[in-house]
Amino acid sequence: MALPEVLIKYAKRLGFPDPTTSGYRALERALQLLYLDNEEHASVIGAIPGTPQDIVEKSGLPEEAARQAIQRLVARGGLVGYAKRPGQLAFPANIGNLKELNSNWPDAPKEFHALMDVLFYDEIHKDSEMLGFARILDEASVVRVLPVDEAVDPDKKIMDVDSALAIFDDVDLITAVPCGCRVQARANHRGLDCKAPDDVDVCMQTNAYAAHMLKRRIGAEELASEEAKRRVRIAEDAGLIHIVANVVPKDSSYILCNCCSCCCAGVYWINSGLKGVYAPSRFTASMDTDTCSGCGICEEWCPFGCIEMNEVGRPAIAYDQCYGCGICVTKCPEQALSLEEVRGADHIRNEDTYFS
Repeated sequence: MALPEVLIKYAKRLGFPDPTTSGYRALERALQLLYLDNEEHASVIGAIPGTPQDIVEKSGLPEEAARQAIQRLVARGGLVGYAKRPGQLAFPANIGNLKELNSNWPDAPKEFHALMDVLFYDEIHKDSEMLGFARILDEASVVRVLPVDEAVDPDKKIMDVDSALAIFDDVDLITAVPCGCRVQARANHRGLDCKAPDDVDVCMQTNAYAAHMLKRRIGAEELASEEAKRRVRIAEDAGLIHIVANVVPKDSSYILCNCCSCCCAGVYWINSGLKGVYAPSRFTASMDTDTCSGCGICEEWCPFGCIEMNEVGRPAIAYDQCYGCGICVTKCPEQALSLEEVRGADHIRNEDTYFS
């Protein structure tokens, strides 16, 4: 089925204007699976953007049928709240948002997950639309790494904006959902040895983002603050990297990802050479060479590959590539590693230009 005009325009807005490219063809098929699997969905997307009532009226469908179609597309991640026009629904703002939202699409066809892998893992190695998007993120660094709290010297005050634990203080709503990257990785037989926990979800949201997850009706789990903090510690024990938008939200609405190098597309992009996709934390690793035993555990656990054992059996840290996650610090049995503050508070932006 050919894309209707509304989806052709959407594909162009996502950065895919040329229907002859392999990237466009993968996106085209993904959009067909997401939006065009029945006539009701096709009628609804022709009325986007708009309030739910606007969409019902413009779709030409009976009201109940239209509202059910809208809810299904919201659950899939195909429709989201429109930040610039509260109360309206729109398509996800960019290809990254599209993946983040629809990776948790309940009952997504395996073909859909395979197409996401083509876009996010294969196409970035070509001179392609996806590489263009990845380079934008590489320049913008719209998300940043948070350090493991335990890795920061307690005598040095850690700002709340740098703490994955403090995110869950004084918020009204917290949710957890399965990690979308891991869902898609498993569907594509990747990350089968991932160290992420299987028994609890550690992809967490607060306030507005949490409310949206509940509205999607995809089984989001509502958490108390202490349970959310317990899961942060579980993620740290598993060697996962805390990631948030590189901004201090005025309404304390956060998406806290806990990423691994085997499933997360962002870490894969970084380890493929796009080093700016994540902004580092305000800290960097520091090593006491006299205390180091040369065991190599830090090299094993570094998710960014910036630690290598040198010719004399000691770890050499590529400081210009260190993201300051602190995982090596917590895993070092000799306590030879620590985190040092190297960036000021102005490292964190005042405005979110990616998740809105």
